[in-house]
Amino acid sequence: MAPDASVIPAGTTQHALIIPQAQAFGTGSHESTALCIELLEEIDLRNRFGLDIGCGSGILAFAMLRLGARKVVGFDIDPDGLAPMRENRARNATPAMLFIGTFDALRARRFDVVTMNILPEVIVPLLPIVKRHVGGDLILSGILTSQRDDLLHACSGLTLVSEREKGEWWAGRFAR
Repeated sequence: MAPDASVIPAGTTQHALIIPQAQAFGTGSHESTALCIELLEEIDLRNRFGLDIGCGSGILAFAMLRLGARKVVGFDIDPDGLAPMRENRARNATPAMLFIGTFDALRARRFDVVTMNILPEVIVPLLPIVKRHVGGDLILSGILTSQRDDLLHACSGLTLVSEREKGEWWAGRFAR
């Protein structure tokens, strides 16, 4: 991730995403976002269908596409996020489908990979709805290491496949 294209080394073989640092959320510099991307890198995303819940700037949706996902949908409930989402989608030339809204717009669709980088106070109440949309992997982040066990308890019915920590933050990848 970089704040603008000028800091990306020429000829780099790494996937590059440009997200301006001026944005209040989703720049990729926060540990919880980095943890999500590391967990996404563990998955073969080729031709998979992804969902980013609470997508903010769209960074995780863009990362899924860069890692080979066929199609990704991202949504957030904050109307102030729509302009940055669209700008970042254009800036990174990704076909992510981003919108402001709720689960109601998704119908009964299942996704191969679902990410949520939101606080546990938001994640836990949404888990019953989220589980209905998970067809494969679920990556949860935005969780303090001290909240890990509470979150694991809330994820009953899912199997913890992988977990990571950075500083005081924890993220887990679950499978159905």
